[in-house]
Amino acid sequence: METLYQSYYRPLLKVLYAHPRVRMVLYFSGSLLEWIEENHSEFIDVIGEMVKRRQLELIGGGYYAPVFSLIPKQDRIGQIELLTTYLRRNFGRRPRGCWVTEQIWEPVMPSSFKSAGMDFVFLDEYHFWKAGFEERDFNTPCITEDQGKTMVVFPISHDVRQNFWSMSPDRIQKKIESVQADREDQVLTMIHGIHQDAEDGTLDPRIIEEHMEKILGRLDSLIQEKKVETLLPAKYLRKNRRRSRGYFPATSFDEMLAYGSISALERYLRRKGTITSGVGRTGYYYGSIFRQNLGRYSEVNLMYAKMQFVQSLTAQIRGDKYRKQAAREELWHGQTHMPLWHGERGGVYFNNYRKEIYSSLIRSELMTREKGIFAPSVTNYDFDMDGIDEYLYQGNYINAYVHTQGGILFELDYLASPWNYLDNMGRYPEVYHGPVQEARGYDNYPRRSFVDHFLSEDTGIHEFEQMSFEDSGSFIADPYEVVGNGSALKKKTELSLSCQGMVNVEHESIPMQIEKTYYFDKKSIVVKYRIENISDRKALQYFAPEMNLSFISNDVQYLRLYSKVNKSKKVEIGPSLLDIESSTGFIFEDLFNKVKIEVDFSGEVPCWSIPQITEHLDRERWREIYQASTIIPRWKLDLEPGESMECDISLAFSPLPKR
Repeated sequence: METLYQSYYRPLLKVLYAHPRVRMVLYFSGSLLEWIEENHSEFIDVIGEMVKRRQLELIGGGYYAPVFSLIPKQDRIGQIELLTTYLRRNFGRRPRGCWVTEQIWEPVMPSSFKSAGMDFVFLDEYHFWKAGFEERDFNTPCITEDQGKTMVVFPISHDVRQNFWSMSPDRIQKKIESVQADREDQVLTMIHGIHQDAEDGTLDPRIIEEHMEKILGRLDSLIQEKKVETLLPAKYLRKNRRRSRGYFPATSFDEMLAYGSISALERYLRRKGTITSGVGRTGYYYGSIFRQNLGRYSEVNLMYAKMQFVQSLTAQIRGDKYRKQAAREELWHGQTHMPLWHGERGGVYFNNYRKEIYSSLIRSELMTREKGIFAPSVTNYDFDMDGIDEYLYQGNYINAYVHTQGGILFELDYLASPWNYLDNMGRYPEVYHGPVQEARGYDNYPRRSFVDHFLSEDTGIHEFEQMSFEDSGSFIADPYEVVGNGSALKKKTELSLSCQGMVNVEHESIPMQIEKTYYFDKKSIVVKYRIENISDRKALQYFAPEMNLSFISNDVQYLRLYSKVNKSKKVEIGPSLLDIESSTGFIFEDLFNKVKIEVDFSGEVPCWSIPQITEHLDRERWREIYQASTIIPRWKLDLEPGESMECDISLAFSPLPKR
């Protein structure tokens, strides 16, 4: 953040301060303002002076830059009011305008914004085009409405927003003159985002300063020559009161969703020769609707589901308004937009973004628990909104969520950190991927824990890593049933599941039965398996329950990984691909959170250790990012008809001893 401040925010304000005739609207998120106030209070003082001399207007918005369309109305209003309070307290004026995060718009927003005291928003020309406006009206503010509540929408110049950092003063002047020559009620709203090299920390601040000086210097000259007038929104609205009405469909920046758009998918599939015309249900975006991210990436849907779940918990707090407000603010912190999409500047593939969201949401959840009343238990609840109940263990030290599809563990929170150790991103086919990425493989099932595979003896570690292997069993997709029709939940700390599926043995599918019981203790989980051959022929396979654990990084300064040779001896292994002949378990030392995780198996078994790495394009730069560590113990099955085998896996948390 310090690098971004020095290379972008500071030179921007320095140049603007030197041109008091040039008026500008600025938006800062509350979290950014907090950081600036703590580290560079002089910046806040300068902004305050510029607000007083009516050169600057600060607009409001979401305190933690949320995707407004994904959060409940009360949270939209709450986040806007929180930022409004901050701006009024520090700069003496209440904001009347609202910045829409990443221009992610839905038609129901005006009523929420108006209820929070907002009078106007800014939307890109692209939104005006999607709303059916003629091009000649792209520079004219209009009225939009929801539930009888109206607000003004200022159009943003698409050309300037996309190309500001490469535009010359002459080009800017021509753009201004072309608008002025049309109608007096037209306005050119020029908004520029952060220079991408500033975000990467590779930008010389002199580049920002020199470019802004050229642009603002030219504007200042035009103002002195009375050829241009820069207006703050409130003054423009007083001068021009007649406006047309428009209704904007759900959309966002066009380039933001470019990686998942239908047109991009069509290009990708045509290149592979698998499509001629039309597209079916693919999980890609229809009509640039941001919510399609929830279907495109299961990891985004799980973060969204966690937000909704925690929001419902905060709403149930009674009798303690201070605890409720603290829990809501932690929830709002976890609603930030950064990891909820993948585009040219996002988002979901970045491990640290997702970790921050989960940490805030877990902290908020802990605040909702009333001391002396909360008790550990297993409850059934449709957490991920798929129409099927999941089973959630909520304890004093850990949360563990189990999905009946595959009987997998899909969230594992260690509350003391707080950290979700199953927040790992899968490898998805992206439209910009080429033969190299395709050869490395894509994941075709959720990479969580206790994922039940059956593998042939010929399956090797490289086939598994590249997802080119054939799973002999059907259990990763089969539904597991709760044993006893839910009566097992009465025990509060265990969950018994059963599934009858098929296993391919020598080109013939035979039925097999898995009984799988989760036992939840204070800081540990034990999963006991019973695999029974219920066919009339011999079953010769490997049973390989996959486990994944996600850390901030696999660098040695953050993670140390050991294989247990026996109960008393351990051998440190590296983060690379490793085929281990025999192991009784693993030890993960999470140096970032100072947590030790011990995984133990019943007996010595061969194991694979595989790092999960994703590769994505971020503003024309390829990035390889560590997501999780995978361990796969393999028990050899040699079962006659009617025979069964039992095995178990335990996972225990403890504080990491000081070195």
